[in-house]
This record gives sequence, C-alpha cells and structure tokens, in this order.
Amino acid sequence: MLERLKDENARGQSQWIYNDLKKAMAEAKRTGKPIFVTFRCVPCRDCMAFDELVTGANEELKALARGFVAVRQVEMKNVNLSQFQFDYDLNWAAMFLNADGTVYARYGTQSVEGPDAYNSAASLAKTMKRVLALHAEYPGNRTLLAGKRGAKKPAQTALDLPGLPGKDKFRAQTRLGNCIHCHNIHDAENNKLHLEGKMTQDKLWRYPLPDNVGLSIHPKAGQKIAKVTPGSAAEIAGLRAGQRVTHVDSQPIVSTPDTQRVLPHPSKLAQTTLRTTPRRPPSTLR
Repeated sequence: MLERLKDENARGQSQWIYNDLKKAMAEAKRTGKPIFVTFRCVPCRDCMAFDELVTGANEELKALARGFVAVRQVEMKNVNLSQFQFDYDLNWAAMFLNADGTVYARYGTQSVEGPDAYNSAASLAKTMKRVLALHAEYPGNRTLLAGKRGAKKPAQTALDLPGLPGKDKFRAQTRLGNCIHCHNIHDAENNKLHLEGKMTQDKLWRYPLPDNVGLSIHPKAGQKIAKVTPGSAAEIAGLRAGQRVTHVDSQPIVSTPDTQRVLPHPSKLAQTTLRTTPRRPPSTLR
C-alpha cells in the first residue's frame, strides 16, 4: 500500500507498523507498551512537513516513539469508529491508548491560524511524555480515563455509515483516488443527521475550541493558558494566563484536543470544572 499511495514520508521507517491496527493491538498486549496511532491523509499537502518530523526526521520524537507501539494509519476503511473518535476534519491527527482500548489522549486540532498552528515537535513531545506518565500509573487511573473513549457509535466502520456515498468505489483496493479520508466520516455523519432532521448546534460543535470560553491555550504547551479573554467565563472562573489546565471534569488533560473533547457547548458550561496548576481550588465556570 505504501507504494500505491506514494507515501514518501513512511519510506524506510521500519519502526512504524503500517496501516495495521490489529497487529498494533496484539503487539501492545505482548510488550505492555501504550499505542501511538497517527492518522495521516497522504494526498493532502497540509501538515506534510510536520508529518515528516513525526515519521523520523526529529530525533526526540523518534526516541520517544520507541516507548510506544507506533502505528501509521493512512486510510479509514476498516477503522473501528467507536474506538477511534477524534476530530475527523484534520489532515493529521494522533491517538494514544492502552492495549485494552482505554484512551490516554488525542493530538491535533484546528485553528484559524492554519492547519499546522498547533502541530510542533515540542508540543507532541510534551504530549507523548504525559501519556507515558499516565501509562505508568495505569490501571490505577482507569476510572479517570474512562470517559475519554466516548460512547459506542451505531456504525462500526466508515463503510457501515448510511450517509457515506460512493461505497462501491471505496470498497475497491485502496489507491490515491479512493481512500476514505477522515473528513468523509464527518461528512457522512452530518449527512445522515440532515436526512433524518436531527442536526443540532450541539452535534455540530463536536470539538469546540477553548477560545469559545475565553481560553487561549499555548500551541507548544498543550496545557498552559496563554491568555484569558476579559469578561469571559474563564476569567470569571478565576483562570489566569500562565496556569496549566490539568483536568477537566476529572479527566486528565495532556493536550489541547483533550480539552476540546470535554468542553461542552458554551451554553452548558455551568457544570464544567477545570483544575489548574499552580495548585489552587477547582474552578467552576459560571
């Protein structure tokens, strides 16, 4: 498949399991290592340089990856959608999990500043180190991590999605012209909701940006608050620039998409609790 997709960044990178999540899960069970899965849309030019760093050009990331079972996933055809829930409107994303399916973290987020605004070797390295720390504490922290996986989805794979057009094309052998991209899944889910008349604003806001509540997260830190919008719910809660968001509703936070995954629509922030460091009492957004 590497040759069919002309996946140049993966060429010669034998430390990665290529497009085989089943093999990765088995290897993680055998070794006791956590799993690091990258989802990369090979034809997309956005995030290409960052993808090259992750696959082997950056020595720190390469060394950290040895602590994981590292998987490069380049198509979504047979991916378990209940297990792998992330922002599908990305060109590059990652998930970290235990061999039993417990999700440790997600990496990769959107930004008005561009597709690579929050992607960097520095921020990914920080995320990987935090994940390794969570893995070292497992299963003692299993309860705190339980909500990170998400509820079971009605469709097991992308090809099971009722709202996905062109299934005959997608069922053929994967080539550049018939990959199921991540965004195809999001589009299919939205299409089904529209057809059923069930599309709502809450369903549209799957991964609300922290900026919606007045939080600007430092792009290279993942947890650190860069600034707080005056008069916002975050400022009213007592959050300040320089603090690090470590937990949202008890879930450990290691990256910006971790925060996005837990934040509800702004109209429902009253019950959201953020814990920060330096240590201070939990702050409830009101």
